[in-house]
Amino acid sequence: MKKELQEKRTLESDPRELLERVLSTEIEIAGLISDTREQADKRLIEAQANTTKLKNSIIEKARKERDQLFAEGREKALERAEKSVESAAVEAREFLAKGQIFVPEASSQVINLLLGLEGREQI
Repeated sequence: MKKELQEKRTLESDPRELLERVLSTEIEIAGLISDTREQADKRLIEAQANTTKLKNSIIEKARKERDQLFAEGREKALERAEKSVESAAVEAREFLAKGQIFVPEASSQVINLLLGLEGREQI
């Protein structure tokens, strides 16, 4: 307590010393503010870099997912197309097989129509 009183008296008696202490404190605080500002700037730059990395990562992931979905959709579409082609080929063969039964009769009718033998003696 005595020491505090002594310091108080010294400060009160010597305004230069008081001014030096104030200036010293101001310089110290200015240094702390500057350091804090630099640290904040560094953190901001790091945060922006991390945000950019995260954004790029999300975009890349989305592209990969899109490509995968496209490939899967393409495969399914190709499978459906192949099944449709196979089904159409089967139906075409059945149609031709059923139609072959009527070819002789249809040929005969066409020839008779061309020769004008409709209603007369037919071939």
